[in-house]
Amino acid sequence: MNRIRSAAVVGAITLALYAIVDWGYGRLSPLKPYAANPERLTASAYAKEPYFSEAFLAESYTQPGGWDTISGTRLVVPREYHGRHFNVDVLPPTNLPYRRTINPAPARKGTCIVLLLGGSTVYDSEVPDDLTVASQLAKLLAERGSQPYYVLNAGVSSVNTTQERERLDYELGKGLRPDVVLSLDGINDVNQGVYFGNPSGIMFSGEQRNHAKEWLKSVLPLNIYRALRTQAVVEKSRTVPGHLHDPAKVAGLAQATADVYAGNVMGMHASSLKYGFRFYALLQPQFYSTTYTYPADDLGEIKTQAERALPQVHAAFAEGYKALRSVVPELRAKGVQAYDATALFRDKRESIFLDMAHVNSIGNRIIAQWLAQLILSNADSASASSR
Repeated sequence: MNRIRSAAVVGAITLALYAIVDWGYGRLSPLKPYAANPERLTASAYAKEPYFSEAFLAESYTQPGGWDTISGTRLVVPREYHGRHFNVDVLPPTNLPYRRTINPAPARKGTCIVLLLGGSTVYDSEVPDDLTVASQLAKLLAERGSQPYYVLNAGVSSVNTTQERERLDYELGKGLRPDVVLSLDGINDVNQGVYFGNPSGIMFSGEQRNHAKEWLKSVLPLNIYRALRTQAVVEKSRTVPGHLHDPAKVAGLAQATADVYAGNVMGMHASSLKYGFRFYALLQPQFYSTTYTYPADDLGEIKTQAERALPQVHAAFAEGYKALRSVVPELRAKGVQAYDATALFRDKRESIFLDMAHVNSIGNRIIAQWLAQLILSNADSASASSR
């Protein structure tokens, strides 16, 4: 009995000493929020961005303070958040959280409501509120449109078209009546469907973490563990998924992913016919989707970074995007306003890429200009045909 008590005392003292050492380590060497992505500090795409600073980057990697799932759904939403560069607001009529769009005027009677669906490239953690795709689109529509517009940013990190379709149904069920719905996607479908080999799956990543576990991780002595784990992530690549070595398997996953994508787009198109809004399915650009006309520093940076983070990802996206591109004309033949935007960055003259998917404010402006032209040209056509 005495031996057991002595062992327990020694164990308790050891744990207490480790906790003290770990606490001291955390105080002396606090882990930066972006420590797993140190290349962001020196990224050429941030070099000329006036808002960029280490403080901005730290907020970028800590907002919105967590992601939650809506009970009974596969939906992921950001938590309400209010910071210096980032804000997430809970808005009527759905009472859902949306990344803040800087709309020139509030919604009122006669305003055209634009709902923007997508993943992290729409949520836009890489830029402040006023330079997201949604905010730049709102500004362009206000300047060029003949009626008032109000843009809602329903982008959520990691979601694919399966979750976008469910989000649209949820928004409609909660009383939102948009006039225009834009679905800007493709990257997460291919990432989940081809690279990770699960076309019908969804990516929740940290979003499914329960609050009790999050609290425990915040109080347990994990500073040394986190530092070692982060260093390992920085220095070592992931293991290449085995199926990427089998071209036939990759081709099969790409086709299955395209089938799921097409089914989700057709589902959103059906909702547009039922509720009377204009729906656009837009196959988004990504680093591997085109050949660039002009050299820029970001091209070499991202090629190296992408292959370290997701080895052989170029092979998955070559086959996956080939399959998605083939779906676009098929969707158009069925009456869907589907567009291939994969070459949108081809003639860029500056560094815009922060990784293979995410871009800076210049890249967002290119997308916003294209979306504004699409919306306004179709609005003019609809107006002319109704006269």
